[in-house]
Amino acid sequence: MNENAKLAAASGAKPTACSNLFVVKVTDNFHPYDEDDVYTKGVYASYDLALVVAKQVVVESLLHLATQKPGISGAKLYECYRSFGEDPFIVGAESDYPRFSAWSYAKSLCDSLRPRVSAPAAT
Repeated sequence: MNENAKLAAASGAKPTACSNLFVVKVTDNFHPYDEDDVYTKGVYASYDLALVVAKQVVVESLLHLATQKPGISGAKLYECYRSFGEDPFIVGAESDYPRFSAWSYAKSLCDSLRPRVSAPAAT
């Protein structure tokens, strides 16, 4: 059984003979080495679908952190993310796909997300 088939079986997906599945797993930056805190977000038939889900996990985590600290700067938001945010990663077909870095993606978003979250509500 190849690695993709093993991952699919472990996540509950039904592997196929030529399975090229991508699994999105999520850990948190507060307990990065605690395997008990890793969960599977889903199994996807393409890297692009898995990437969309992984990016959404980062966005939701940043938005959650930003709402906890209204007015936080982008740099401080990134620091909070690196300490407490959810850290998704993609497991699947090896060399043909770029490695997704949740930290790099989060860093690219912090300044643009902060103003939307911290702006006062219109009256």
